[in-house]
Amino acid sequence: MSEEESMQMTPLDQMLSSESLQILKAAVPYAPSSMQKTLSVWVKLQELRNALTLFPRTSGLQAMSVDTPAPSFADMLSDIGRFTSGETRASLENMASAVTAMQMFQAMQNENDMEE
Repeated sequence: MSEEESMQMTPLDQMLSSESLQILKAAVPYAPSSMQKTLSVWVKLQELRNALTLFPRTSGLQAMSVDTPAPSFADMLSDIGRFTSGETRASLENMASAVTAMQMFQAMQNENDMEE
């Protein structure tokens, strides 16, 4: 796989990993076969531990008080597409274009309904 085609880390992976964990992941294929499974599981457990500390539990009251706008479905498809390649990327781009076209059509329809 060329550098251009290689998968980039998602924002979540970037938050959960560290340089030392990335080095360990890169070293797994070079470790003795008897250690590869243990090393792989240990790295994933460290990422799980990081995930548990990254997203602390919040009370429902705090969650309700945060006013964050919901991303659109087209935005989500576009963001996910950055981490794919080939046919999957093309499919996601087509879906995002179709959703955007439907949203524009719906906006135009709503505008026409308000004029009548």
